[in-house]
Amino acid sequence: MKNILSPFVASLPLSIAITISAPLNALAQDYGLHSEHSTTIAPTQASDKEGKTRADWRWEEDKLIATLGTKPKESLAALNAEINKRRREDPKKPSLSFSLNVIGYQLTELGRYADAEPFLKEAIALRKALRSTKPAELGQSYSNLALLFIEQGRIKDAEPLIFEAIKLRAEDTEDPSAVAKSRIVLARLYAAKGELVNAEEQLKEALRSFDTPSVEKSETVPWGEFLLFCAYNIANPGGSNIRLRKFGNELQERYTKKEVQPYFRLKALIDLSGIFIAEGKHHLARRMLDIALDKAPSHSIYTTNHLGHDKLEARAYEKLGLLAIAQGNLSQARQYLAEAESRAKALNAAPPVYVAIYSALGDLNRKSEKKKEAAHYYRRAAEMQDSMTGAENARVKALRNLADSVDPSHKP
Repeated sequence: MKNILSPFVASLPLSIAITISAPLNALAQDYGLHSEHSTTIAPTQASDKEGKTRADWRWEEDKLIATLGTKPKESLAALNAEINKRRREDPKKPSLSFSLNVIGYQLTELGRYADAEPFLKEAIALRKALRSTKPAELGQSYSNLALLFIEQGRIKDAEPLIFEAIKLRAEDTEDPSAVAKSRIVLARLYAAKGELVNAEEQLKEALRSFDTPSVEKSETVPWGEFLLFCAYNIANPGGSNIRLRKFGNELQERYTKKEVQPYFRLKALIDLSGIFIAEGKHHLARRMLDIALDKAPSHSIYTTNHLGHDKLEARAYEKLGLLAIAQGNLSQARQYLAEAESRAKALNAAPPVYVAIYSALGDLNRKSEKKKEAAHYYRRAAEMQDSMTGAENARVKALRNLADSVDPSHKP
């Protein structure tokens, strides 16, 4: 292949490269992306002064981030080694802070809070130091660190960060849903403080902010377009080729509208259902969950590594289980929670998902007068939460107290 896809295909296993070379070549020709547009922009042709290109780094990082859940120690060690290279070669360019921010967020989503914090704090320090940093980019990092603190139970530390994040992200001209994403984080802060009315309002405001395409069922972005998007990032690292840059911008817009916004909309719907359950607004909770499950997109190549719509469905079934418990329908609750656990296991869900499911199973068995089973699930949830936050975390203590209260005979 003598077009921009060559370095991308060369990085793939031979069997896959052979399979996709012909259709990719045709797609590249359809878009007019021929060799005359790529004679000097392949990653391997980057000057020694520039070092490795941002695209080349992102490609390697993405592969490592994708395995953080399945190979946590190995992947994190490799990521740290990669980032250390970047610190030496590219300490003052925005790409380093961007990568630190992404890695920190992904580790937070995986419940690896102690690992996430240094990445997010370094990202903030770099973005503050760089004149080229946009206010919205700093706001994104503040929002991610606030989320981490909320998950750790550090509410006082999170509060000033999330308010500053919303203020800064209001200046984002590229992502119209930037503030809405941070409102989801602010809602979690309010919920942690027991301010359910404020949490509800933030989530409603977030849902109102998402664009119209988010309301419709998300479509899987075609495989060919995804591969071209990868090739674009590799072949045009500095955005130097105008035609390629326009093509990349169009794909990025599709990605945001069809994947990122629907993902965060699902998060808001599921979180709002939890608020409604706590408030006793059962019919509204059911409505939110029905919408969430109906609009959940099919498996997408874009979401495989970074987003994870499928795992949000496990959380939706967990909320359906809680709703059924609140309504006194325990047999239905058991079915929903079994489905939640099944999906979580099949999709290798992160510990935060299991903490929620096991806590709900504890509630179910306590309502069913199955005290030993209830204590068992509460302790499993506490152990997983402990692994993420430490034994002094308020949620760990609450779960262990619940276990001891329903089954004192097995108190450790």
